Amino acid sequence: MVDQKKYYPQLDAIRGIAFLLVFGFHAYNPSLGLNIISQFFQFIISHLLFGLDVFFVLSSFLLTLLGLNEFERTGKFSFKNYFLRRSLRIWPLYFLLMFFSFVVLKIAQHYSGHQLTLPPAFWYLFFISNFYLPGHVFFLRVLWTLSIEEQFYIFWGICLLFFQNYLKQVIVIFALVSIAFIVFQTLAGVGITSSLLNFLNLPLNIPCLI
Repeated sequence: MVDQKKYYPQLDAIRGIAFLLVFGFHAYNPSLGLNIISQFFQFIISHLLFGLDVFFVLSSFLLTLLGLNEFERTGKFSFKNYFLRRSLRIWPLYFLLMFFSFVVLKIAQHYSGHQLTLPPAFWYLFFISNFYLPGHVFFLRVLWTLSIEEQFYIFWGICLLFFQNYLKQVIVIFALVSIAFIVFQTLAGVGITSSLLNFLNLPLNIPCLI
């Protein structure tokens, strides 16, 4: 059994690299030419968002590891404690931002006379903003990854609660579903948002630790 409190400094290094990749994608968008060198650098820049997949992989690994350790130590898995730990890491700052966005900014725009493209609040309050497609203020749009994380927390928590002894089979089934969806999307040329695609591909990122 792996100690639940074991610290992996290597994961912090990977997180740091992933952050720099995503930050670089959003912060630097040069106007490049059409020669082969320019196209090569454009290809590299366009794929810096691979850092998001790295974050999803790390979340999948750590959640699965903690869940398996708890089950091995106690013989059961507490969905309540699991979800409470996840919520305390994200919700306080997240809902503070929601208050600023949908209360403070609404009051500010009323008195300033400037209109902001704020979406309906419930898409963000219920962590389903990754399915909201119309354009709106950018600082909210980047939160779609948190919606995917919250959806995954619930999905994988249920799997850890009810299918603890069958995780290998669950992973294989959802990995096959994900691969089939990718093949279908590619062959059919179906347009789909990257956020939804990442959510459907999450099972591919779940490590098989058992």
